[in-house]
Amino acid sequence: MNVKCILMSLFVWASTVQAQTYYYYKGKKIGIALDSTKCTIFRDTPPLLLRSAGSDIGKNWNVVEKDSIKILQARNSSLPSDILVIEPVLFPSETPVSRLFYVKLKSECDTLFLKTFAEENGCKVERQVKQMPLWYALSTSLHSAGNSIEMSNRCFEAGRVADVDPGFMFDFLPNCIDEPAWNTNSLWNLQAINCCDAWDITKGDSNIVVAVLDTGVDPNHVELPRVLDGYDAMTGGKTNVYYKVDANHSKYIKYHGTIVAGMIAAAQNGKYTSGISPNVTLLPISHNLESSETLSEELATGISWAWRNGAHIINNSWGDRAGVYYDVLHSALLEEAIHDAMNEGRNGFGSIVTFASGNHNSINYPAYANDSIICVGSINQSFQWFEGSGYGEKLDVVAPGGQLLGTVPWYEGNVYSDASGTSFACPHVSGLAALMLTVNPLLNVEQLQATIDSTCVKLDGYGYGITYPYGSWNSKTGYGLIDAGRAVQAAKDLLPQLKVSEIIRYNDRRVGGWVILDVMGLKVPEICDVEWTIANQDMCNIESYTVEMVGREYFIMEIKGNGLGVIPPFDVEAKYVMNGNVPSTKIIGGGGKKEVYSMRAHVPIGFSLPYYSLEGNIVSQELTIKKSIKGTKEKVGDVSSLRVEIYSLQNKVKTVEVDPLSKEIKISVSDLPDGNYILNMVEAGRVVFAASDVYKRQRECGSTTRGYCVNADEYRRFCLFLFFASVVGAKQSDAN
Repeated sequence: MNVKCILMSLFVWASTVQAQTYYYYKGKKIGIALDSTKCTIFRDTPPLLLRSAGSDIGKNWNVVEKDSIKILQARNSSLPSDILVIEPVLFPSETPVSRLFYVKLKSECDTLFLKTFAEENGCKVERQVKQMPLWYALSTSLHSAGNSIEMSNRCFEAGRVADVDPGFMFDFLPNCIDEPAWNTNSLWNLQAINCCDAWDITKGDSNIVVAVLDTGVDPNHVELPRVLDGYDAMTGGKTNVYYKVDANHSKYIKYHGTIVAGMIAAAQNGKYTSGISPNVTLLPISHNLESSETLSEELATGISWAWRNGAHIINNSWGDRAGVYYDVLHSALLEEAIHDAMNEGRNGFGSIVTFASGNHNSINYPAYANDSIICVGSINQSFQWFEGSGYGEKLDVVAPGGQLLGTVPWYEGNVYSDASGTSFACPHVSGLAALMLTVNPLLNVEQLQATIDSTCVKLDGYGYGITYPYGSWNSKTGYGLIDAGRAVQAAKDLLPQLKVSEIIRYNDRRVGGWVILDVMGLKVPEICDVEWTIANQDMCNIESYTVEMVGREYFIMEIKGNGLGVIPPFDVEAKYVMNGNVPSTKIIGGGGKKEVYSMRAHVPIGFSLPYYSLEGNIVSQELTIKKSIKGTKEKVGDVSSLRVEIYSLQNKVKTVEVDPLSKEIKISVSDLPDGNYILNMVEAGRVVFAASDVYKRQRECGSTTRGYCVNADEYRRFCLFLFFASVVGAKQSDAN
């Protein structure tokens, strides 16, 4: 290389890199370089407006060219209101710099320094790091005295803290499965749709059956251990793996169906790859998918056979290729079969039907024939619309569909090959649906579709200006890229839950009462009985209980105490069981006395006070709550998981979290109207203490009672009201 070239290279490098800075690692300075051309934008919402130089899809940040910021400022005179902070980018890796930095105190007594440092430098103490009591997380803002690295350095150089950590945004590769292909780019599709988070919840269940209506599935492939004897839609016999013959009369296996099957359910057996739902069972419905005068009849028959024989999901990676008669030719027979599957399958819950959108720039038939079909388009490895992927009004979502690792049957071997197209995007959704039904078998077709659509990640670079029933939408990417982790969690959250709708206490000094339990609209099937239990009854001061059914949606539980005082909060569990020997086809998972479904609810029927006390329960301006031993002011233990919820007699009006530095909850009530309030202390999702005698009063009064400025007669009446109150309050009861 000549001198001129060397000088030119140095000039380019120097124009890109700022002056070297540093950070502290265990007290030592480590030199780093920042990129002068880029910056990291942190926002309240995932990035959509700024074009990324590099971004993490669905996160609240993206890396942009600094010129983008200048243009934005020039157009709007100010930055968008949702921008939280602008941070640097590391050179040459383009690694974004976090808005967080971490500080380790020398002792718990140094929290005042931390609070003062944050206030003086425009930072915020976010939280105490869980399980690491001396470490605290701080954040920068647009008003901070420097970026997060500079603030971290300044804090350490003050000499008052033990250590700092600038909180670098590492790009760790999730190794959530032990498959050779995981550590290559071959399984980028599983990472793209967030399978690891989904697999933390479930990897599917063999009782969930996914039908693959395609060219057949190789049952001997090493990655496909759970393949049932299916149905051949052409002959009416057992499933087949179809062949094709080329011009030289050579016979080749049609591998399309086996690849699709592998995308759905390839086992995690350490051989090479994995499907989205590796533990489910496959049901092949075979057809050569070539034109014939009986094609629609045969496919209708195949779909009908699938749902009638237990298919929870029916995957269809085929269509009419968007031909010249795209808007003209329809099959009432085929459409009725699809309709029946989605309405009568799964014993009335409906079989989930997925279709590929096609590869011809418009949606194939019959993918668009019914709004309840989940229509799937595809993206490439750059998270962009895959060229040719069918798009339009009926598109639901997109999934990876380019350069995928497929399971291919090839004579007696087990072969893997690249596969591209919406045919292979579609089984991603079928596999996701299988995971969702594993955690919530009570989802109907509409609920499952809505959950998948509403949990999608919006892709950067596409405008989502149209609003459809399940969120914002784009013609080429639908509701966005499926997110398996979010969808499975959302499905789990939709499980029916018992709700404590009313709690009644006796008006005398006996311990006990009645609890009204509401199953939230999930009517108990006529063929089922309900068995009720109280978890850890021996710890609840409960002597006995009886349950009476009111219809099949409400139950009354009568509780009798054992004389040991107030009954603490407790859990009740409900289990649906078959009533006698009813055929299993009547309800999912049924048969004999087999459990069908169980639920749990938390019942705060009464409250003991072993660990908490209030510093004043008639308040004027502020109420301070500390974790303490009853009757003392001695502080005990960690309160970081504690929060306080304030209810009026009608609804919740305020939630207050623990201050991470003071370990106290200070509740301002100046904005609340005069009246009676219920105060719940919630720890780890459970009500651990409730005070229904919090009474706010700010107007002048005639006398002082118990140190508080209240009218004595009103106060007396208020206390009597509390003593004889029969309803504790429905809203405080929904502790779960």
